[in-house]
Amino acid sequence: MGSAVSRPKSAPAMATRQVVLLVGSAARLVEAVEASGGQAQVADSGEAPELLRRLGPSVACVVCENPGLLPELRKGEYKQIFTIAMDEALADDPLRRLGAFAQGARMVSAGPSFVEKAVAQALEVARQVGPFACPGCGLCLSEDALHLHMHFHHAVENLPKAPCPICGEQEGSVAVHVHNRHGPSDAREPPSAPYATFAWCVCRHPDGRFLLVNEPAGISGGRPGFWLPAGRVDHGESLQEACVREALEEAGVAVRVTGVLRMMVDSQQTLRVVFLAEPEDPAAQPKSIPDWESVGAMWVTVEELQKLKAEHYRHPDPAELFPPVAAGKLQPHPVDTAAFVELEALIRRLTKGERKAAKELDRVWQNVVSTYPASVFQR
Repeated sequence: MGSAVSRPKSAPAMATRQVVLLVGSAARLVEAVEASGGQAQVADSGEAPELLRRLGPSVACVVCENPGLLPELRKGEYKQIFTIAMDEALADDPLRRLGAFAQGARMVSAGPSFVEKAVAQALEVARQVGPFACPGCGLCLSEDALHLHMHFHHAVENLPKAPCPICGEQEGSVAVHVHNRHGPSDAREPPSAPYATFAWCVCRHPDGRFLLVNEPAGISGGRPGFWLPAGRVDHGESLQEACVREALEEAGVAVRVTGVLRMMVDSQQTLRVVFLAEPEDPAAQPKSIPDWESVGAMWVTVEELQKLKAEHYRHPDPAELFPPVAAGKLQPHPVDTAAFVELEALIRRLTKGERKAAKELDRVWQNVVSTYPASVFQR
C-alpha cells in the first residue's frame, strides 16, 4: 500500500479581524460596515498609515481611493487585509486599474454597492476562524471559509506552490485544488463535459464600448491580465447558452447573442465559436468582487484598449477582435440558419456524452462550412 498523505498540523487560532478602515471618501460607508457587524474606523489619507499600524491585527478590510498611500498593505501580516480601491477613475481605466492591483488593491470598484457587499464578505470570512492557514497570507480559517477566501482575497496574485493546508496534497495550483476538492460541494467546479468545445463573447455596448474581463492571476501569467468572457461549454449546453453564462459568471452582465463572428477548429479538432452580443440592460454595471471566475470586469473603448501592451492580456484576443468589430470590418452572421441550429443541437448531444452524436459531426460541420463565408473560419 502507498503511504498515506499526512494532514498538516492545525494552525493556531487567531483573533477575529472585524475592523474596517475607511479612508477619505470611503467614510460614507460607516453605516454599511456597522450593518454587517464590523467596526468602522475613519481616517483621512494623512492619518491612515499610523492608524493602520496601530490597528493592524484587528483590521479585516481597508477601503480607500489610492492604495499606494498604504504600502504596508503589501507586506507581512498586512497581506491578510482585504484592500479595496473605490474610485471611478481607477475602475474605468484599464491601465490605472492594473496599477491599483500592483500597489496592493485586491479589488477595484467604481461605487459603493459592490464595495458594501465585498466588505460584508470580508468580515464574514474573517469570523470563520479555523485550523487551516492560507498559504498566501497565513490567515487561519475553517475549510469553507478558506475555499471562499483563496479566490476572493488572492485573485490578483500567484499563490506560492505549497501543500494543501486541509489535506496535505500538493498538485499544481493550491487555489485550484482547494476550490475543486474542498469546501461546499455545490461551490466546486463541475466535471468537464466529455466533448471539449468553447464559446467566446464579444459584447458591445450601445455606446460602442466593449466588455473586458480581468482574469485571475493564477491563469493569466501571474497577474490579473485582460481577456474577454469565454469558457468551455458545460454538460448539455448549447454554444450560445455557454456564451451567455460565461458573460454573466465572468463579467456579471446578462447578454443576448446577436450573431456569430468566428468559428475556429484547431489541430485537435476543438471547436471555438466567437459570438457578438449586447447587454440586455445597457445600464448594467460589470462585476468587481473577485471570485473563482474573475477578478472583475469593465467597459472599455477601443482607444483605451490600444494603450494596453501584450503583457497586459491573458491573450490579446480583445485587441484582435474589438477594433475590427468597432470599425465594421468584422461583421456578425446569423445564428438562426438551419446549419447552425443543427450544430447547436449536436453540441448539446456531444456535451452530454452521446456517443452516436460523434458520427454526425463531419456531416453537420460540412453544412456549416457551406452555409457561411470563408472569412468566418479565419483565425
